Amino acid sequence: MALPSIKLNISNTLYGSPENGDLVYKYSPFQNLKDLNNLTGDFDLYSLSLSSEKAGIDISKPIDIETEESYDGSINLIINDKKNPLKMINSRFYLTDSNSYNIADRKGNLDTNIYTRDDFKIEAGLIKTVRSIISVDFLGISGGGRMSVGNYTFYFKLADVDGNESDFIAESGKVVCHIGDINQPKSIRGGQKDENSNKIIKFRLNNLDLAYDYINIYYTRSSGDGDLEVTKTYRVTDKVKINKLNTEISITGYENHEEINNSEINVQYSTFDSTKTIVNCQNISFSGGITNNYEIYSTLEKYSLFITPEISTEENIGNLSHQYTEWYPNTGYEYYNANNIYYRLGYWDEEIYRFGIVYILNDYTLSPVFNIRGKNILNESLFTVSNSIDNEINYQEDYIIEGTNGLENAKGIFKIDLGKNILSEEKTIFNKNAPTKPIGLKFNFNGSVINGTLLNKGLKDLTKGFFIVRQKRVPTILAQSVGIGTSSKAYIPIIKGTSSTNITKSWFSESFLKDSPKPRLGNKLFPISNTNDSTYVNNNALLCPEAEVRVSLFNNFFNSSEYMLKPFKYGTDDKLFYDNQGSAKQFYLGNLKYLNSVERSNSISTSLTLIEPGIGLTKNERWRFSSQSGDAIISYKHSDPLLGDYENIETNKLSDNDKNDDNTWSLTTSKVRGVFNTFIGTESSDIQAGVYYNIYQKGYDFDANWKEYFKLRYNDSSPFMPVSDRIEWNSLTPKLVNNKTIYSNSKGLYRGDCYINTFTHRMNWNFVDPDLPTNKRIVDPYTWYKNFRIVKKASTTVNTQGEVDSGDKALSYRKLLSLFTYKSVFEPEWSGDDRKFDTGETSFVGGLVEPDGKKYKKYSEKNGVFGAEKLNRPDINAVPLGHWVTFKVCSNVNLAMRDLDFSLPKEEAVHGKKRGFYPLQSMDQDNHIPESTIINQGISKSLGDKYYFEVPDVPFIKTNFSTRIYYSNILQRSSFTNGNRVFEKRNFVDYTMEYGSLIKLVEWYGTIIAIMEHGILLIPVNERAMMANENGENVYINTETVLPKNPKVLSNTYGALYEDSIVVTPKFIYGIDTVGKKIWRTNGQQFEIISDMKIQKFLNDNLSLKESDNANLINKSYIKSHYNAFKQDIMFVFNYNNTKWNLCWNELISKWVTQYTWFPEFSENINNIFYTFADQNMHSQAKNYLYKHGFAGSDEVTGSIKPTYWYDWQHPFEYEFVVSDIPGVQKIFNNLKIVSNLAEPYSFFYEIVGEGFEWNKDKEKFYKFMSESDYDTYLKQHLEIKKLPFMISKSFDVNNINSFYNESRTYEDSNGVTQFIPKDVAIREHNKTKEKLVNNYQKGLDIKKYGRRMGNMQYLEDSWDIQIQPITFKYAYLNQGVFKVSDNATEMKIRDKYIKIRVKYDGTQYAIINALKTLYTISYA
Repeated sequence: MALPSIKLNISNTLYGSPENGDLVYKYSPFQNLKDLNNLTGDFDLYSLSLSSEKAGIDISKPIDIETEESYDGSINLIINDKKNPLKMINSRFYLTDSNSYNIADRKGNLDTNIYTRDDFKIEAGLIKTVRSIISVDFLGISGGGRMSVGNYTFYFKLADVDGNESDFIAESGKVVCHIGDINQPKSIRGGQKDENSNKIIKFRLNNLDLAYDYINIYYTRSSGDGDLEVTKTYRVTDKVKINKLNTEISITGYENHEEINNSEINVQYSTFDSTKTIVNCQNISFSGGITNNYEIYSTLEKYSLFITPEISTEENIGNLSHQYTEWYPNTGYEYYNANNIYYRLGYWDEEIYRFGIVYILNDYTLSPVFNIRGKNILNESLFTVSNSIDNEINYQEDYIIEGTNGLENAKGIFKIDLGKNILSEEKTIFNKNAPTKPIGLKFNFNGSVINGTLLNKGLKDLTKGFFIVRQKRVPTILAQSVGIGTSSKAYIPIIKGTSSTNITKSWFSESFLKDSPKPRLGNKLFPISNTNDSTYVNNNALLCPEAEVRVSLFNNFFNSSEYMLKPFKYGTDDKLFYDNQGSAKQFYLGNLKYLNSVERSNSISTSLTLIEPGIGLTKNERWRFSSQSGDAIISYKHSDPLLGDYENIETNKLSDNDKNDDNTWSLTTSKVRGVFNTFIGTESSDIQAGVYYNIYQKGYDFDANWKEYFKLRYNDSSPFMPVSDRIEWNSLTPKLVNNKTIYSNSKGLYRGDCYINTFTHRMNWNFVDPDLPTNKRIVDPYTWYKNFRIVKKASTTVNTQGEVDSGDKALSYRKLLSLFTYKSVFEPEWSGDDRKFDTGETSFVGGLVEPDGKKYKKYSEKNGVFGAEKLNRPDINAVPLGHWVTFKVCSNVNLAMRDLDFSLPKEEAVHGKKRGFYPLQSMDQDNHIPESTIINQGISKSLGDKYYFEVPDVPFIKTNFSTRIYYSNILQRSSFTNGNRVFEKRNFVDYTMEYGSLIKLVEWYGTIIAIMEHGILLIPVNERAMMANENGENVYINTETVLPKNPKVLSNTYGALYEDSIVVTPKFIYGIDTVGKKIWRTNGQQFEIISDMKIQKFLNDNLSLKESDNANLINKSYIKSHYNAFKQDIMFVFNYNNTKWNLCWNELISKWVTQYTWFPEFSENINNIFYTFADQNMHSQAKNYLYKHGFAGSDEVTGSIKPTYWYDWQHPFEYEFVVSDIPGVQKIFNNLKIVSNLAEPYSFFYEIVGEGFEWNKDKEKFYKFMSESDYDTYLKQHLEIKKLPFMISKSFDVNNINSFYNESRTYEDSNGVTQFIPKDVAIREHNKTKEKLVNNYQKGLDIKKYGRRMGNMQYLEDSWDIQIQPITFKYAYLNQGVFKVSDNATEMKIRDKYIKIRVKYDGTQYAIINALKTLYTISYA
């Protein structure tokens, strides 16, 4: 239905509205408007009377209103003006019976059915929005809760008391819940899966919209499950009450919550700037013919390119010492501190990022992502745009902005390059004596962009605010590492350092022997070389913490594949690790500083191999690497970084003194056993100790290839995620740059992905003895000294055939050693003479060795077992070994959130502890189990899970979707929440344009009829699919498809251009196709043209609208259809181009029944009563009343019901018929008989062609003559005969009769226009065929009143007998060139093959016509 208007003036205040009462049938505004002064206590309500502008409703066009019952019985009016967003207004009362009402008084800050004048447009919006920009303050985490470990992002909605939600109004940064005490690194671990962190999370939401009552909380939690990151999404079902403008929230984990699909927080809600048609079907709201005002997007796209990033290093995260104590406790603890993760997680230096901006539009909805201005390198130089927004910004196909020397781009992409100028000693990232400062970003806005210019509006006018977003970084830096070396002889990892013991700027390792000359079991650091002498040291290895804790990932990367190593900007002065106060156990990389380009080495291209703990020997193309020396079972196995592997001792290194029992090879304390932690082996020999290396993909060269790297990002269509709160324009800080105002955020924005961590790496540990795994006691500390020997007792050798060879001693010794995998030699009792021993394989002279190369073989002489067999393996494996190195490092994961390893319960049962790490566990050299490589894979996630997407990069942004139909969520009648207010962006179907644009949607018994411009579609809703069951029977199943893509076509030719020409009855839908000149109807199954019955010729003759005439404005023109349910009439009204007429079809008899002279503007059927508003342009006497038609209903009305009395005016009525008996025969029409009651006819009108008259051929001249003003001149020019029948009148029009006849009278027609009643005949031209027709008018004169001479009709025996008036004319002729008219009139009876007769009544009497009869005689003339 439709309403006529909205009152424009504020009505008087109504105080003390009653809570219930009786209904009165009169116009009255809703009483639900208030001023928003306070939210509590009593307040007065006003009439809901607003200006069109305040209401946000345009009244220049008809307004559609759909109604739905709300949960409390009140009525929701969904208003569509086809120009503004949809509105929903609640009546705020409900019926208790047919005549009584109660007020629906709801709860809440601002009842959902009460509105405020200033914010009505927002409050009454069908799609819920807010009235403020809301920010989020993170107040930290605390103990006492039950939040599971993980990385959280919270998303907030506002809800009214009914539960209707806004869209998401704010989003938090990343909140980490960990195991352990707050800001206590030695107690913190990341946890795994769903472990209880015992934490509470606190926020404060600022500047809340107090029209809402609750805050609804959603969140995503990312946590680790082994090597997997698992993200789940939840809705907290407990509501948080809004108690003030800034409301604090505590999320404890004890709340009720439910897991939901992540898509639910990524639902994009549609907001329509205008909707052509709306309808409700199956409790779903459908909106069709959508338009969105995307024109602003081109402006925002341009303005966004005036926004530039700027590096900021003002914030710090503290600085942990190598002992994990904080030098700056107020802001410290690095990324052990949840506040630092939330507020100060920085960006990678030397990495490429892409940023954008999302605008908060003036209706508080959100724009898509727009690209800001990017730059190839973002350094310390201030990067701004000085031009005004009045200037155009042009860029090429590669998005390079013109006039920037190819260095600036239109995609918001830049590489951060922190130069030295900004990195003073006070601002450096790594500095022992200063807090660690991560890289943040500010965003600078050109002043003209914010405030506008004389020619263009600024962002303050076009939008409310903004927030910054970025895409997930596509890493070019895979990880960061620190350079170390390996032993040239033992292949194990070694570091270079300085200790207060015996290490002075030297490469060193750790032995399981100490003291001299008689070594005993115990750990000792020993120097290898204080230079990079390749005899002892290879500069070819890296420590990479990230690879250490993400082994499975980096094993796939670092598998001898080639990568690029590029020195980072930070390193040490002396490239040394320093011990911790002489502990000889912990070393740290000290004196970190910014390195200039001279101090940094060149990039290195090399293969990388990840060496995990316990690898005996592996190699690449150049080097060998080992992460294990010796063997847990074979006690004598070891390595010696100074003397070399004893298995490869060369004879020429054995001096004569080495023949003694206590030789150098046996007694040295540079022997190494045990397992070494993960490191990376390279093929390079140029790795510098203590220098940071970023690891890139092979061939990475930014300077040479940056355009290609950027191009990959240009085409990246992945989502953007927020890195800032929502920001109001007024919160930006102005500053002068080159005498121009620049606005920027006062503090740097973070939410980056570079964790600057303090990391401790354990270099090595001893073996776990297989027999005594927990043994820590050394029983015989000299077991090695007493039992391990390497001897040489050979003076002659034998060949493989046992023949003596007195030649090369080295050959003979190597031959001896080649017999065994392990060449430990022990000495038996011995005669002093050289003896020849047969080993079964070969012979040799010398000490007794194990012949089979496997385990020790007992060999007994008279004194029993001697030598290595007597080594006490549990003692050797019990030696406490281990030293640790601590250093700062940049990482993609938060190394502060490492975790214990819970996956080895058997090992834990034996050792009484899980695998751990420092600082969570102490530096315990007696701990021989490996370190944990577990880290919570989800806890380091740096961006949220709600996605925003870039505005389409297309030449034209479509704004009009004329065949698109959106559908809402379902309205649950039992629910307070109204699903009809929620339109998800994906919930639509675009139908074919083959039939033109969508004009109107009609609900039709559970389906939708879509009337297009040139077609009609039947669209099933929630259509069920048919399939065969197991018995072969057809059954129907429900589908998830709300709207099908292929509807049923009811008509592929006819539709409607005018929405109001479509009307719905219980049986049919009717419409007018003004282009095809058809009136049609459909019942959803069949389609038929009803104008083909009797009136098609009339439509063809009279309907002359063009498609371009569709300007359906109130008070101008319209094509409308009205349904009178009481009479079952359908009235089709045509008002255009000063043409006004209508037609009436009756549904009961399926026939055309009449034309009316009254024109309703709006109509509705209420309780089977037909009500209308008059078209006051046609009925000036009508009042702005709601008029009731007919006898239906029992409500009181003013005045009595009169026949043909509409809109306070008495209308005449008439009927017309054609007499066409005996076609083709000329007839003389004499009389007319009307069988009826006494109602007196007023006039009669006859129309013939006039072919039977002798002057028929002169009708053209008559018509032209009657159109001329100078009769005399015209007749002189055209008179061809001496006598011519002459009708003294002008052309005749049925609706506007003008005459200059001698005998005439006037009357005012239904429109108040003076009409002349002619006595005689006139000629009119048919508007289509141009045929000239003869019209004869006759006033009805009752003989009883006018007598026999003047009268022409009388009422006898229930009928009126009327004499058909002859045609009366005079002759015109020329007399000596002078125009003359005869004195006497001539009469001729009307004669033709047919006659059209129209009978008219003045309408004051109730007429009952039973029959008509026309009396004629056959003409034989």
